[in-house]
Amino acid sequence: MNNDNFNFWKMVYDMKAIDINTLRKAVKTTSNPYGEISEEQFKEITGVDFEVKETTATPQTTPVTQPVTPVQPQQVTQ
Repeated sequence: MNNDNFNFWKMVYDMKAIDINTLRKAVKTTSNPYGEISEEQFKEITGVDFEVKETTATPQTTPVTQPVTPVQPQQVTQ
């Protein structure tokens, strides 16, 4: 594993720029073959054994919008 990747992830975790769940996404696993750190490096950074956590997707909500009614010009009558 590239030591620079480990140093980067350790630095941002120590700075509290990311939390443990974000760091978990950087671990190379069978479901994430492009991860940048190993499970052992995850433990070295956090002090916690790496476990694959099931993540549930949060449902995407569509913002509620009101229909726009164009303003009708008023006719001036004399």
